[in-house]
Amino acid sequence: MAMQAESMAHLVTADELLGFPATGYARLARDCAVEVVSPGNRAGELLAKVGQWLDAGMTPVWVVDPARAKASIYRDGGEVTIVAADGRLDGAPVLPTFTCSLDDVLH
Repeated sequence: MAMQAESMAHLVTADELLGFPATGYARLARDCAVEVVSPGNRAGELLAKVGQWLDAGMTPVWVVDPARAKASIYRDGGEVTIVAADGRLDGAPVLPTFTCSLDDVLH
């Protein structure tokens, strides 16, 4: 799956960036993705991005919305979990024992 290089930069290590194209598309996928919603983001664009990541095999995909103090966890198969500010994010299935407080992420 091809994704814009600028969109993928936060998903790779510094060493991997050495051979990463400065513009255009990168042909790689990670196990999971995190998107932090910005004020200018539109819901349709975010959902399209989530769909691209899931199609590329990334799961889970976290979409963290600081303005609304919530997050959505998307997984393969259409599963979506909404996490309130006092809830916990989890990394299943790729990081099955990982959890963290959404409140810690937001602050």
